[in-house]
Amino acid sequence: MTDDVAQAIGKIAEWAVREWIAPRLPDDPELNHAVAVLARALAARLDGQPASPPVVPKSPPPPPLPPAIPISQLPPLNIGSGYVAPLSAGMQWEGERELDLLPLTTIADRCRVKGDACKLVSRRLVDASDRSDLAEDNIIQRAQALPDCHLWMLSRDPIVTA
Repeated sequence: MTDDVAQAIGKIAEWAVREWIAPRLPDDPELNHAVAVLARALAARLDGQPASPPVVPKSPPPPPLPPAIPISQLPPLNIGSGYVAPLSAGMQWEGERELDLLPLTTIADRCRVKGDACKLVSRRLVDASDRSDLAEDNIIQRAQALPDCHLWMLSRDPIVTA
């Protein structure tokens, strides 16, 4: 390295320390730690000793988690205020039926089947030659065994793949 380059680096380093690093040291523990590691490494290099490994400051342990509460002991979940806006004239719900509350295991099974169907569709989009009807038949059979498990994603309509 030439003397001109060394002097230029020294000027830039001097400016960076004075204008940017020094004002931030009291408020930035990470910067403070980085400067300390660099200073130790430079001092060891000047003394001809191998640089010691950096000392990583210990972060405080995370707060302990509260004890687990069984689902059976949780209070019921109430969503919304119970107010339902009236339907405007000419508007009607499709099917006009009450929705049944399903067990969580059934909902989870439906989500798994629908997830598998989405994975199948995405595989077909990536590899157009993948036309494994056996996999689709398996997913359809699993969905038919569950209540209200409609596999809309298996439709061949272009809007689904979009």
